[in-house]
Amino acid sequence: MKATLITLLYIFAAMLHAVGQESNNERFIAVEQTATFPGGINKFYDHIYSNFKYPKDVNKRKVTGTAYIEFFINEDGSIDKDSIRAVPVSELEKKLPPRFNGTQHKIIDVPESYKQEAIRVILTSPRWNPGTIRGIPNRQRFTLPLKFGK
Repeated sequence: MKATLITLLYIFAAMLHAVGQESNNERFIAVEQTATFPGGINKFYDHIYSNFKYPKDVNKRKVTGTAYIEFFINEDGSIDKDSIRAVPVSELEKKLPPRFNGTQHKIIDVPESYKQEAIRVILTSPRWNPGTIRGIPNRQRFTLPLKFGK
């Protein structure tokens, strides 16, 4: 069940990262080979959830929702610390297909302290294998959903 959920989240994350569009004067290029975490995406989620320190200002049993964290993986596989951010739900809802905005797939946000802790943990990540175009490493953007609660 956990593996299925993680796989679905990875597919969703891949769906959300920018491909072939321009925004804020930055060019995002579609890669032929997507960036990968050493050991696979399941290992990345293991890294996040095993290093996540639940914020004291919120009771973790009552928090349900998803934090969407956007970041760039540089050509050398490092995470660009200046680009990482929590994506506002209002921004996500504009980008998602209509079927995700219905009541069955309503996006439920988490407290800001959870988002900041998720950012902190992602920044502790070891280097990724960068995305490539024709075998040449290329910068790639990811939007990663991190689900909390039920």
